[in-house]
Amino acid sequence: MTAGVLGLAAVAGSAMARQSTVTNAEAAVDYARAHVPDIQIEACEGTHSLPFEQPERISACLTEFMDAHDPAAAG
Repeated sequence: MTAGVLGLAAVAGSAMARQSTVTNAEAAVDYARAHVPDIQIEACEGTHSLPFEQPERISACLTEFMDAHDPAAAG
């Protein structure tokens, strides 16, 4: 899962809820990919409450993103 990823596009790893009444997930994903270098983002089945609907998936995506971008791990 930078602006709102789940609506949580908030870092540069993000997930957008397809059934959200707040966002158009497909348009947001397309826009983010066009404007945010190296973004990891996807549209997921769910609503604006995606972090509560799919906590394991969102947690795994965020952990993967943070691990890949951890400056301490770079040495």
